[in-house]
Amino acid sequence: MKSIEFRTMSIRPAHLVHAALAFAFAMVLTACGGGGTTPVTDVTATASGLRALPAQYTSRKAVNYSPYRTAQNVDGRSAEVITDAQVEDDLRLIMAAGIGLIRLFDSDAKVGERTLRVIATKNLDIKVHLGIYIQAGADVYSNDQIARGVALANSYPDIVLAVSVGNETMVSWSTTPILPEVMARHLNYVRSQIRQPITSDDDWSWYDKSFRVNLDAVDFVSMHTYPMVETHYNPGAWDWQQLGQADLSKRAGDMMKAALAATKARYGAVRSYLDQQGYSKLPVVIGEVGWKAVDSSGASWYRYLAHPVNQKIYYDGLVAWALEARTGAGPKAIFYFEAFDEPWKQADDKWGLFNVNREARYAVQALHANNSVVGSTTTGTVTWKYEAGSYTDANALYFKPPVPNAVVTQNRYVIYAEATTASELRPTGLVWDPFVKTFWTEVADAAPVEVPAAESIHRRAGNDLDRAHGLRARRRRRRHPLRQWQVAGPAIGLADGGRAVPGLQPRVAQGRPSDQDARRSQAPHAALCQPRH
Repeated sequence: MKSIEFRTMSIRPAHLVHAALAFAFAMVLTACGGGGTTPVTDVTATASGLRALPAQYTSRKAVNYSPYRTAQNVDGRSAEVITDAQVEDDLRLIMAAGIGLIRLFDSDAKVGERTLRVIATKNLDIKVHLGIYIQAGADVYSNDQIARGVALANSYPDIVLAVSVGNETMVSWSTTPILPEVMARHLNYVRSQIRQPITSDDDWSWYDKSFRVNLDAVDFVSMHTYPMVETHYNPGAWDWQQLGQADLSKRAGDMMKAALAATKARYGAVRSYLDQQGYSKLPVVIGEVGWKAVDSSGASWYRYLAHPVNQKIYYDGLVAWALEARTGAGPKAIFYFEAFDEPWKQADDKWGLFNVNREARYAVQALHANNSVVGSTTTGTVTWKYEAGSYTDANALYFKPPVPNAVVTQNRYVIYAEATTASELRPTGLVWDPFVKTFWTEVADAAPVEVPAAESIHRRAGNDLDRAHGLRARRRRRRHPLRQWQVAGPAIGLADGGRAVPGLQPRVAQGRPSDQDARRSQAPHAALCQPRH
């Protein structure tokens, strides 16, 4: 059948996309309703029937790109305004980093269409792996994405080198799961409408056991792998602690070598599975892989791993592997995740080669001088700025096992007691009053006492002490306000059973009260607070 062609010689890109989108949307509605489609037939295919990845795809450094800067959560993305100028600056920074291939996650007007339009109108030397985002239970949205993706792929055939339908939708932990057979229908439809090779981006743990219905529908596999994340969800997946390396100056380097080895092992698992299932001709690319520069987990998941130096070591290893793979065995492309930080990802942020302020991280800083202008006045320029911080390889993080305290051999744990008992442990530095430092403070002019570093109870208006919840004292004849009494020593001194307990002293100018007065102060508890350290 006759293929769909979009001629661009006399049509502006924006008009072209709108016309193509209207036609593609009509086609996808027909396809979803059970009607026929108009397949594209004049495409370049290998002897196995697969559409070949272009040389421009396999020979360029690649990165995942999204332009969000100010959104602080998922919902905030819809309100964020993204401009062509921002996207242009981003793309020029990406090019300045030596990267010429980007992966986009969706085909909407805000990001996908805008990015392609900027590339075309500014004549930027960037190629695109275009994403079509599919959501479970959202057919209207998914169909719109499919229509837009088809229109964009056909409108920018010299820029869009490959198309991906779905992002991590079939792996077991997917947040928007799509059944494999449903995804296969989407893949087959999109492939029938475009010329580019097609795939579905998903985790390696899906692709190393994927179904034929999906493998038969793609021209190449785009797998994701994150050894860093595995250290939290599957700590034993690879030896990230490197406890066998006693020389601590080498442990960080050995850990990063092990991380790269784990990455290669995930690729190897997918490659072996495909070969065993009869798909040895099916190329594999790594669609996402990265290393955090900062631990943004909020729970210190990556406190021994996330650092700009560790990120650089890993990134350099990936770049070297990608170069080797171009002439030998290995992935046909490696897309680093990601170009820029995105605050809306929250705990999943800080993967960027650049931070959210578009400042180059240590991984790529050395490509240009700080604050230098990169580019030319004829093709466009961008300012290359460094993220703050000065590092060497010695700053790389590594695992440090916790040092346990000495084994407790005593059989009695004592917080307070006047008498000492054999085989007991008395802790130091604890605060065990019921209101934990809420009603007393240190004072600089405490009355002199026998024990050094005296501290005093100091009343604050409106607190529990004023309501007599913290300390209770019965006085029979002569009363001294609680604010006149101070702690003198490691435990508070209160009268106990009519006996004077050393340590409780009034803060009065005429001196301390008589022993008789002290004996008349009684309390039902031996001690209720302890000095702050």
